[in-house]
Amino acid sequence: MSAFLITVIVVCAIVITIIVIMQPSKDSGMAGLSSGGVTDSVFGAGRNEFLTKATWWLMAIFLISSVALAKHQTRERIETDNRLKKKSVLEQDVSTSTKVDDASSNIITTTPEGAADAVKGLLKKNDLEKKVEETEKKTDEIQKKVDGAVKDAVKSDK
Repeated sequence: MSAFLITVIVVCAIVITIIVIMQPSKDSGMAGLSSGGVTDSVFGAGRNEFLTKATWWLMAIFLISSVALAKHQTRERIETDNRLKKKSVLEQDVSTSTKVDDASSNIITTTPEGAADAVKGLLKKNDLEKKVEETEKKTDEIQKKVDGAVKDAVKSDK
C-alpha cells in the first residue's frame, strides 16, 4: 500500500511540475519554448482552462495520497509499537521469574540484604500465582453458570 501511494505521489509531482511549466505566464516563460503553436493545436483554444483544471485535480490527488500515506504509516508504527510492548512485557515476566528462581536457590549463601530481596521476589511471584489461580476459579464458576443457563434454556424450549 505504501509503495503504491508513494508512486502516485511521485507521478503527480512530476506531472504537476510539467503542467505548471507549460502554462503561459505574462512573460510567456517556458510555454514559448514548446515549439510555439504545438500546444495550441493539442489543447485547442481552451488550453489554459484545461491546464488549470488538470493542475487542480492533480494537486487534489497529490494531497489525498499524501494524507493517506501518512495515516497508513502511522497505523503501521502504532501496531509495531504495540507488538514490541507486548513482547517486552513477556520478556520482563520471564526475566523476573528466572531471577526469582535463581535468588531462591541461592538464598542460603547470600547476604541478609540479598536474602531479603529474594524473599520479596518470592512473595511477588506467589502473589501473581495466587491471582492467576483466583482468576481461573472465577472463570470456572462463570463457565458453570453459563452451562447451567444453556441447559435451562434448552429444557424450557422443549
